[in-house]
Amino acid sequence: TILGLEEYEWKKNLVKLVFAAIFINFSNLIAQLFIDVAHVFTMTFLNAISATAGGNLINMFKLDQITQMVGVTPDVNTEFNIEIFGGVLVAALFAILAAFAMGAYVYVMMARVVALWALIILSPLAYILGVLPKTQSYAERWWSEFSNYVIVAPIMVFFMWLSFATLGTGNILASIESEIPDGNKLKGDTSLQLQGSNFV
Repeated sequence: TILGLEEYEWKKNLVKLVFAAIFINFSNLIAQLFIDVAHVFTMTFLNAISATAGGNLINMFKLDQITQMVGVTPDVNTEFNIEIFGGVLVAALFAILAAFAMGAYVYVMMARVVALWALIILSPLAYILGVLPKTQSYAERWWSEFSNYVIVAPIMVFFMWLSFATLGTGNILASIESEIPDGNKLKGDTSLQLQGSNFV
């Protein structure tokens, strides 16, 4: 104000400063409110997953049927068979990939919790730094990081629910075929005959 800089004129910044002083006292509450709203959506999809996810990873990847693809039924009395061994390796590979995907989910969720803790502690700065033009970029960065960490949970859980809902039964091909009229059933494993607009 003393130097006569227009962007720092007190008449322009006083209102921002007053609102910042008010919101600083409720910064923790405001941050937790946004987090709680995101958790409502997250828990909605988690409840849907827990209601239908029993054995879905096994069904989704057909881990219990991979050894049957080789045409030999495993038996404790059966001698070593390279085909059964290959089927077991494929099943183990799918199990490792599934564990890796779930581990990635756990890692992101744990990192999210730690990041939100830090952002909530620094939440007063998001309001006070937004007053001056030179520091507004830091306030915008805080809001950007905060919004990203808040919405990542419902988005990830939604896509997990979507994958379980579409593939969790392990019988999606039969589900699709059941919606097709009798004259348009799947022929074999590779061909589908369509009859104009009768395909649903």
